[in-house]
Amino acid sequence: MKSIRIGPFDYELKVLPEMHFNGSVLWGRIEYPTATIEIAERLQVPQREQTMWHEILHALLTHAGMTLENEEMVVEMLSHGIVQVLRDNEGLMS
Repeated sequence: MKSIRIGPFDYELKVLPEMHFNGSVLWGRIEYPTATIEIAERLQVPQREQTMWHEILHALLTHAGMTLENEEMVVEMLSHGIVQVLRDNEGLMS
């Protein structure tokens, strides 16, 4: 079992074969009551990384008590940017 700490909470990371919500196929989701982040198994590694960061950013905003008018668009843009910077700058933090 893998987990990630976001703020004071430990979230279990799960890779699931299928995820749906209201008839739509999901790439990922965060479940606050169960402290889980779920990622679709069918995604390739770069998409999994981006989706994980997408859900982490939602958690950071939620734990900070922030709501953004265009939250989904902002989170999507930032998650792509974070993954790109980390991939293009290997060893950045060493």
